Amino acid sequence: MGVIGIAGREGSGKTRACVEEIRALLRRGERALYLVPEQDTVEAELFLSRELNLDVLWNLEVLSPTRLAQRIRGEAGGSARVLLTDAGRAMALKGALLSLRGSLRYFSQGSQGAADQIGDLLAELKSGENDPTLLRVAADRMPAGSALAQKVYDLVALYEAYEDRLAGRYLDGEDALRRSAELAGACGSLADLTVFADGFDVLPRTTLRLLAALGAKCRAVYVTSALSAPEAPDSALFAPARDAMHTLARMCEEAGVRFSLRTLPDRALPNPEIEHLAKNLYADRPRRFAGAPRRVQAVQARDPYMEAERAAGYLFEKCRLEGWRYRDMAIVCADMGVYGQRVRQALERRGMRAYIDQQPAAADHPAAQYLLAALAGAARYYRQEDMLRALKSGYAGVTAREADRLELYAMERGLEGRLWEVPIEENDAQAREEDGAPLRSLEEIRARFVGPIRAFREGGLTRSVRGFCEGVVRLMEEDDIAGQLAKDHARCAQEGDVTRMQVVRQAQSAINRVLDQAVELCGEEQMRLEDFARLLRAGLAAISIGSIPMSPDAVYVGEIARFSRREVKILYVLGTNADSIPARRQDGGTLQEDESAELLRAAREAGVQIRLSRLSDRAAIERMALYRAFLAPKEELVLSYAAVDARGAALRKSPLLLRLEGRVFPQMREACGLLGDRYVYAGARQSMREALLAGLRAYLGGARLTPELLGLAGALRESAPAEYEQTLRSAIEGRREPALDAETAHDLYLRAQKNARYGVEGMIASISQLESFALCPFAHFVGYGLRPRELKEPRMDARERGTLEHRAIEDFAGRLYARQDEVGDEEAERLMREVLEPLFEEESAHRREGGLSRANHQEIRRAMGRMSRLMALQKRLSRFRVSAEELAFTPADTAPLSLPSGERVYLEGKIDRVDVLNLHSDLYARVIDYKTGNTALGLDDVYFGLRLQLFLYLDAVLALRGAKPAGVFYQKLSEAPMRLAGGRIDEKLAARQRKKLRLTGFILEDPDVIGQMCADPEIMDQVLPVEPRTKGGRALPGEFTERSRSRMLSEEAFGLLRRHTRRKLAELAGDALAGKAAVSPALTQDLDACKYCRFRSICGFDESLPGCERRNLQMDSEEVLQRMRKEDENA
Repeated sequence: MGVIGIAGREGSGKTRACVEEIRALLRRGERALYLVPEQDTVEAELFLSRELNLDVLWNLEVLSPTRLAQRIRGEAGGSARVLLTDAGRAMALKGALLSLRGSLRYFSQGSQGAADQIGDLLAELKSGENDPTLLRVAADRMPAGSALAQKVYDLVALYEAYEDRLAGRYLDGEDALRRSAELAGACGSLADLTVFADGFDVLPRTTLRLLAALGAKCRAVYVTSALSAPEAPDSALFAPARDAMHTLARMCEEAGVRFSLRTLPDRALPNPEIEHLAKNLYADRPRRFAGAPRRVQAVQARDPYMEAERAAGYLFEKCRLEGWRYRDMAIVCADMGVYGQRVRQALERRGMRAYIDQQPAAADHPAAQYLLAALAGAARYYRQEDMLRALKSGYAGVTAREADRLELYAMERGLEGRLWEVPIEENDAQAREEDGAPLRSLEEIRARFVGPIRAFREGGLTRSVRGFCEGVVRLMEEDDIAGQLAKDHARCAQEGDVTRMQVVRQAQSAINRVLDQAVELCGEEQMRLEDFARLLRAGLAAISIGSIPMSPDAVYVGEIARFSRREVKILYVLGTNADSIPARRQDGGTLQEDESAELLRAAREAGVQIRLSRLSDRAAIERMALYRAFLAPKEELVLSYAAVDARGAALRKSPLLLRLEGRVFPQMREACGLLGDRYVYAGARQSMREALLAGLRAYLGGARLTPELLGLAGALRESAPAEYEQTLRSAIEGRREPALDAETAHDLYLRAQKNARYGVEGMIASISQLESFALCPFAHFVGYGLRPRELKEPRMDARERGTLEHRAIEDFAGRLYARQDEVGDEEAERLMREVLEPLFEEESAHRREGGLSRANHQEIRRAMGRMSRLMALQKRLSRFRVSAEELAFTPADTAPLSLPSGERVYLEGKIDRVDVLNLHSDLYARVIDYKTGNTALGLDDVYFGLRLQLFLYLDAVLALRGAKPAGVFYQKLSEAPMRLAGGRIDEKLAARQRKKLRLTGFILEDPDVIGQMCADPEIMDQVLPVEPRTKGGRALPGEFTERSRSRMLSEEAFGLLRRHTRRKLAELAGDALAGKAAVSPALTQDLDACKYCRFRSICGFDESLPGCERRNLQMDSEEVLQRMRKEDENA
């Protein structure tokens, strides 16, 4: 009968026609072969079992083209050359890349992802039966040095190097298909076989040639293809399939095989809205649907988490209200890395069975991760990053607790390089763990972990691939990888986790296969260890491990590209966002569409033929996959998209969805899958209760009542009235109860040792501690109550660098103001260098690894040099003189704060600098605090308790010295360097630089005092936070701009702020001792409590949840002063 093409649109019955033919064949006792894409073999077997009502597929096999080619070669005697697995092909390509190191112009070794793209491209070139010599001829016609020419030359070099590695000994998948086409005529078992090729979006030339060869040998070959009439509005969608059919017909003609095409008539789909979608999704001029669709929906959710919750809740309601089975439903997306785990958890919360069609690479399994990290550690001389990755893999021969202990020690002590080999007692004899125990037990852990890696490394960093593989086997034996995998398998069996059992079993098999294939492929080839590690990673990355569905009744969850041959009632599509559906085209190993067109043009001009049908049709193949998926559901299609990604970055709606809403279903209403949507929490009552409880408590605490919270309350009231009432009671009762009881709070915040030192009773707190409470009570509770141990890494972080700069400025200021003479810029910089060098030496001695580099030293010298010049200028212009530096005040020095409870709070702190001036028989004092970052000070910050430090310091100084207030200021320590103009400093830029580093804060509203701080009005705004008025380009002494008035305070206002500061500190301390510890971060114009919070990973604050709202603390300065005056009146 030859080859019969069965063509038709989706839903026309192509697969049904194949099934009926197979049914008739089996009834007659004849044999049939069902040929499908590799990823569809299991699903196809299940599908045929259901359709044919057969428990066992007698006389019927389901194979992929690669598996069929392997069988033909085995029977016809073409198996002398070894067939490479996907891992072998990846390793052969990686070997080719490594062999061409340094000679490639466009490609480099690159990442594994780039290597995968190059591998796919070479496979496509081979599937198109392209000769690399012809590719070189085409490249010669391109402009010399063009990016495309370089890319094609590199592809040719890689193609030839790859083929050289295979020559005479190995076959890859494309070679096997081509060879099996040549051998099919000698394969007797094909003679009485009828073949059905179904489910292929596009068939490559090598597969088409095999089908033509099968047509000459088998009883018949049926090939289905999604086609429309050429005049159809969306005919362009089917162009790749149409080209493939034409190529197959031509190949059949060349082989003398009869080819016929049977075109099935269009059949209306059972759902009229899906039918309309089928005809107009990709039509040139789509027709508009009359009315609002009910079975095609668009849903907006806040983020991928909410998308997954809404999808699971929606399907749960379909089961509960309409009696649908799990197998009637599917959730698909473009990226399972984003949605897979979220959907799994959302379905599990609702007790719904799911088949997660996600096949991670074997390289991602923890056992493989350990091997790869261990090899990297051995190759790169125990680089800390590699060693810690191996340690934390779970397969390093140590327990999780032991791994945590060693990791903490390694990071704090900066274990790097040879330090991993040195016994801990020799390396750090005086060190002790936090609990005071000696480090002998830690040394035993280190030796057990490092020993096998060290033994592997001592085997040599350059050896044969066989030698490396044997070393890996010994490494696995020493760490008992097989035993650990067996334990994992037994634990999964005990827990009934069949999916993980399959993954564990496949992981062990994958590692062994890759090692065997590496020896087979590269054997005695000499290689560096680092290159062998890359080779091994390439092989493991090419093997997918996953599971087959264990229950026929489960919700399918997978990627759109893998969704096929499933008849479902509803398809829920997640992530219908721009750059996801359709996928964003990325440059890399593949040829872009415009590059394909340019290559074909060059080939025509050179008179050679190059076939790029698959290469230029990636977008068309994706469109076909989307088309198939969108038409699969019988009842409903839901297209969901996220407003922001998991990190909060804004996302755009997919252009495909915009097209549907604008041109195909213009009256489609978009649902909003936010917290108010009843489906978000449908079937997950516990989650619903927790979210509502948090929202109600926030509302009772003063947060606004949102529509989302009202919707959530309505959903719980409707689905579970009793639980709704209980939640209301819990919210009201919880409002009256503090987060901690007072006794616990006192235990946490009262330090007996400090009290004994100063001979006082009560709470001793720093200003920073109470400001921390104002910023967020929960952060204060964790930081000052629980006091978690911070990881002290050996590398200097930004905070420690700031401390170094802070010390430098303090020392420099002392030397500067001790001088009676006028200090110029050059002398100031010399003084600063004298200060910095001992600090650098001290820092270097303190840190063996991870300290500041010479470049860091030079950067700090430049920054501090700029500060030295500015401070020298301030000294020259000001009559204020330094009275004290690092002035400490303790509970013994200051009056305590009295709380309403009768308790006392003692304050302690350290003032960076106090400057004084005698003027008109009065002593004036100003307080300066050094800051490494941008720190603004507003009166509302003081009012809400967020920045109380300066005014408390001022209060303490005025009380001790009997002085009047002159100002409170922050001094920024560094700023980005000035640009140079013509090799010299541009004075305008220098002035702008000084303005960025000037004192910021509040100054006394007294022209005489201000004049004493800066004697030159022309540059006053470069050193102080005020600016004189000008006339005729000249500054007017004693007169200031309106903008400057916001930075000037009267003596009365300074008094208000000092008294309010003490009252606010008492209020904050009282709240802390009362046990308040809510997750309630503050937000102002210049300050976000969450931005740099060390405890964000602990609190779980998420503004998308009810009750998670920042306290917006902003107030006009005049209102602040008015409120403080009223406080004084009521005090």
